Amino acid sequence: MRISLLVFAFFLSTALSAHELIVEAEYSSPFARVQVSYYDGAEARDADVTVWAPDSGEDSFVSGRTDRNGAFAFVPDQTGQWRIVADDGRGHREVVDLSVSELAAAPAPANSVNPTPPVNPARRSLFERALTGLSVLFGLTGLWMWRRSRGPADGNASS
Repeated sequence: MRISLLVFAFFLSTALSAHELIVEAEYSSPFARVQVSYYDGAEARDADVTVWAPDSGEDSFVSGRTDRNGAFAFVPDQTGQWRIVADDGRGHREVVDLSVSELAAAPAPANSVNPTPPVNPARRSLFERALTGLSVLFGLTGLWMWRRSRGPADGNASS
């Protein structure tokens, strides 16, 4: 029974994160590219993307939808921290920040490689997902046992 619960927890944790939204953003002058996908690698097609410029307040800089490959691009007009929000319309939403340190007038060559890949804090390791699943399972089991212990007595009440 205990092994089956552990196996169930492992599969539960991987299934829950299978459609976790992953948003990666990188700036390669003059374009900022946003890639929206799910944890299992599937592209998030037609996901809503909204971009806020540094110190823009409530007004967004640009908004639109990802293409069939889950990609979205825009041209930043100032340096600073840009806020990017992606929402697939099915309950998955992710917010990332993109740092633009300098702007250039000429686009980078098509064969150039960005030496620092985008950091994606949303992607968790298999161990972390399994541990999360076990934690949820143990928490629910504890609540169930507590609730059961507060139920009516066995009927052997003494007077």
